[in-house]
Amino acid sequence: MFEKLTTHAGSGIYAIQNTDNGKWYIGSSREVNTRLEAHRIALEGNKHTSKDMQTDYNAGNHLAAVLLEPLPVRASKALRWRERIRINIAI
Repeated sequence: MFEKLTTHAGSGIYAIQNTDNGKWYIGSSREVNTRLEAHRIALEGNKHTSKDMQTDYNAGNHLAAVLLEPLPVRASKALRWRERIRINIAI
């Protein structure tokens, strides 16, 4: 099951957490809501690029998508940098 716990329409850093096993996927997008919808569609179509996430989804694990950090549109150049910081914090 994929559950979107945010509807942020702008830029930001997001996470998808597997609440069954504690794994995290951290990403960034200029349009978070649209990107999370793309994740959901890929998972439902069994075509997600993260094989671990796809395997967990197929096994019936609960995936919860949350917004970690909203960013203004003008900060879109900083998305990858902020994403890397969030990943490093999680490791």
